[in-house]
Order: sequence, then structure tokens, then C-alpha cells
Amino acid sequence: MTRILITDDEEGMRGLMTAALAQRGHEIVEAKSAREALEIHRTQPVDLIVTDLVMRDMDGTELLRRIRALSPDLPVIAVSGNRHSTIYLNMAKLLGANRVFAKPFTLEEFAAGVEQALAGRENPAADGCADKVVSPR
Repeated sequence: MTRILITDDEEGMRGLMTAALAQRGHEIVEAKSAREALEIHRTQPVDLIVTDLVMRDMDGTELLRRIRALSPDLPVIAVSGNRHSTIYLNMAKLLGANRVFAKPFTLEEFAAGVEQALAGRENPAADGCADKVVSPR
């Protein structure tokens, strides 16, 4: 069974992602903040981290930087629904996110992206689950 850490300061979104992945047999650990996610990551091994990019205490790009410093090979998925999400998601890709998702996304699409990241597949378009990010204009 894989352990996935889901980090999002929005309880409803965190709950939806948790339910979608738990339904597929994953063990889920939740964090309400980036700081809480870092503490969990340091004390409880996980197989993948999902993080929102816009949070109150520390943004997800900083969380991603710190995760990469601690665990360079750990799969990370970044999500964002902010009005500047394209910029945030492109930054997350540059910082090493394996996958990015712009909100809103379907839970099926999200779960497929998680499975692909866990399997180490790097080309989402080839699997029919293209990341929805374009270069900012």
C-alpha cells in the first residue's frame, strides 16, 4: 500500500483528493499547511506528496524546494486554482514537480496522474493525462 501526503489549506479540496485516492487503496496522510507537511515528511515516510501551491503559511513552491532538498527522487504533484495558477504551475515544474494540475480537474484525471507519478512515468500526454499548463503570455 502506498502512503500519500496531501497538503492543502482548503479542507474541502483536501477531502476530495483524499477520498479519491483512498478509494483506490492508498493510505492518505493529510496536512493543512506546508509547515505541517514538512514535519510529516521528516517523521513519516511517504511515497508521494500532493501539494497546493497557494497556502497561507508558506507557498507550495517553497515547500517543493524544501522537499527536493530532503528527498530529490520523491514524486511530487502540484495543484493550483489561483488566478495566477499558470505561473505557479510552471514554476512548480521548473522546481521538479512530477505532475501539475490546474483546478478544477476531475478526480479521475487526478487519480490517473497520481498512479502515473507513482509508476515513474514522465510523459503524461502519452498516457492521455496531459498536464493543463501553458506558458504564460
